[in-house]
Amino acid sequence: MIRSKVQNIGGPFPGRGAAPTMSHNKILPRGERAAFERLNDAAAMRPHLTDAGSLVAANDNLPSTVKATPWTSKELRLTKPQADFLKTGQSSVHGRVQDRTEIILESRRMFGPWKKNPDGTYHRPLSPKGIAALQYWNGKRGQ
Repeated sequence: MIRSKVQNIGGPFPGRGAAPTMSHNKILPRGERAAFERLNDAAAMRPHLTDAGSLVAANDNLPSTVKATPWTSKELRLTKPQADFLKTGQSSVHGRVQDRTEIILESRRMFGPWKKNPDGTYHRPLSPKGIAALQYWNGKRGQ
């Protein structure tokens, strides 16, 4: 909600409240108003914004209670073999299935950059998205 103040000040010219006087000789129809008078009446009913106040949302002083993840639940969705691969590094006894699972998870950016272990070997830790996907998997399964 935006805080604002709307005021009806009348007339098509804000601030003065009326149109300038007309110096022409006009013949007015009997019993009804002339077109320019109807226009002035309509303009007098148009509200004008006089004070915008704070353009910050009215509930801006409330702290955020829920931290939103930058990923949707669809992006965090995993299959059982993908979740197993993220947990243990193994998803199948078949090498081709394991390779395909790893390629899919890499394309979805579930792994961070390669890190060197103290013994000279390398490993790939999970990225923040991979950690969030694994937490989503565990929470969804009630584990």
